[in-house]
Amino acid sequence: MVAFRVELRNEDWKSVYDSRDANEGLTRFLHIFNRISNKPAPMKLIKIKSKSNKPWVTKGLKKSIKIRNQLYKKWLTTRNSYYYNQYKIYRNKIISINKIFRTLYYDSVLKDSTNTKKMWDNINLIIKKKWLPLLLKICKLKVKFFNRQLQYQMLSTITFAMFHLNLHLICLKQIVVLRPM
Repeated sequence: MVAFRVELRNEDWKSVYDSRDANEGLTRFLHIFNRISNKPAPMKLIKIKSKSNKPWVTKGLKKSIKIRNQLYKKWLTTRNSYYYNQYKIYRNKIISINKIFRTLYYDSVLKDSTNTKKMWDNINLIIKKKWLPLLLKICKLKVKFFNRQLQYQMLSTITFAMFHLNLHLICLKQIVVLRPM
């Protein structure tokens, strides 16, 4: 900090004082100040990673992911095939373990649903909000299809009810198929 102050005092500020335009003076001041301040404390680009709060990721899995990432970084810097092979082995094991944990988590969430409302709350948590618009579009298209069929045919109320039940089950199937993994 002392060296920074000394360098600021020793700098020639004449170009800042002599400028006739305030914007130009500010630009010159900032240029000089940034040049001096970058020596003791250089600017660094920091990436802020959004932490994924997936409930099935355990501490052990996080530690394994960290080791996998370190192996990948070692491979990037050395380009040694040993590190690449170790990275691939770790990556494949983590993917398979992650799939198992995720499946167990979703199975337990759905099995723990004691009543229908709680079950649907859990399903909505699983599919998240981003899937709902897509599912609604699919269901609306299917409703249009069934309504067209109803317009052209004289159907009994029982057949009509069966069509709507079928539509409901098809939409449920879409929820299960489109569930993000």
